[in-house]
Amino acid sequence: MIKKVIWILLGVSLCVVLFTGCSGVLKTAPIINVTANPQLDRDEYVILDRIEGESTTTSILFGLIKFIDGTKLQFLGLKFYEDEYAFQNPMISLMARVGTDERAYYKALAKAPDADLIFQRSLTYQKSGIPLLYSTEKATFTGKAIKIKTDAEL
Repeated sequence: MIKKVIWILLGVSLCVVLFTGCSGVLKTAPIINVTANPQLDRDEYVILDRIEGESTTTSILFGLIKFIDGTKLQFLGLKFYEDEYAFQNPMISLMARVGTDERAYYKALAKAPDADLIFQRSLTYQKSGIPLLYSTEKATFTGKAIKIKTDAEL
């Protein structure tokens, strides 16, 4: 009888772990270090349209299998695709972890080929799934594209 109760409790516990998930949303606006950026007068740059970039990462079985943006496969850390990303902070080395947010930033910049940076950007980050078995991350970058004028344009 006790063994039967233990097996039932283990089964219920396993079901709770497998069929309950967690989710969360993180919104950030990075602090801009004005000493690292040159001071530009208003006539030295052009504000382009609002742009947005979005990227998703789906992880399966402790992250052993990942699908990037739905179709790109990463298995045991090996990428079977050409990765496209951009770092928001140029001080970060290329040895840093490339995540969903760096891919979203790249996609946002790609929508405005003349842009040099994104100003007043914001990041919306959503994560959901079943812990350790299956999770989905979605990052969305938004902001105004900025183009710095060349000497010929001034």
